[in-house]
Amino acid sequence: MAANRSAEDHWIGQIDGIVEEVFQMMLQRSCGVADDAAEIGIDISARVLISGTVEGRCVIQFPSASARKLTTLFLGSEGSEGGWDDAMIEDAVGELCNMIAGGWKTRLCMLDSVCDLSVPSISRGLDLDSSDAGTLGVRRNYAFDDSVFTVNLAIL
Repeated sequence: MAANRSAEDHWIGQIDGIVEEVFQMMLQRSCGVADDAAEIGIDISARVLISGTVEGRCVIQFPSASARKLTTLFLGSEGSEGGWDDAMIEDAVGELCNMIAGGWKTRLCMLDSVCDLSVPSISRGLDLDSSDAGTLGVRRNYAFDDSVFTVNLAIL
């Protein structure tokens, strides 16, 4: 039991670092753990699978307002007159999921291991298989600019 807790603590530290690194490097923003975040409403999800020597799943979930804010950060403007269209928001959420999954893959797969990432899958409304099922699962809420989202990682 203690070994599982130690492994989980290790991966929690790793994913916190990956999320912060992606936001700092790509968006010049701080993004930290939002432990006190209430259960967030999920309007859009993205999933990337890791396959090869290690099998895993990265799912990120956003309420609409946070997904729009993320899109604005990626593209550097407020969008057209009516705001961002669904395709642009889905691209931004999918790209963030891809970057987080890529950072996780780098930490999971050793130099001599072969691991690939899938293309992000996007879902509106319903969750994209984000259960913590697997040998190790981590679910964390994060916040940037008062916008919250959830990251779910699982080694399958």
